[in-house]
Amino acid sequence: MKYLLDTHVLIWYVQGDSALPSAWAQILDDETQEVWASHASLWEIVIKIALGKLHLSLSLTELKSFLINHQFQILQMNFDHLETLRQMPFHHGDPFDRLIIAQAITEQMICLSVDKSFKHYSELRLISE
Repeated sequence: MKYLLDTHVLIWYVQGDSALPSAWAQILDDETQEVWASHASLWEIVIKIALGKLHLSLSLTELKSFLINHQFQILQMNFDHLETLRQMPFHHGDPFDRLIIAQAITEQMICLSVDKSFKHYSELRLISE
């Protein structure tokens, strides 16, 4: 299976936060699963750190190493994602979330998110809490 993480799920996993459902932690710990983090999530994390809204326990260099060591792959944005994004209804206004949704739909990935707005996108394969 191919999984794409919403930003908060990525942060919870990196931080070892108990908010991460244990079933999801098992998926993310399983090296046989294909786990992806969107470049949009990394961008969002950096912005939140710069604004003082997020205090990550790792530096960006350590975050990069963490992702590599846990065999996460980084999903870059491409024109197919943008075309899906262009056609999506506006059930959700957050640009980072909208891009993550578009990427998951385009790449036929299962998205892990607790964001209730994600459920409005019928094309999205979603595992929610």
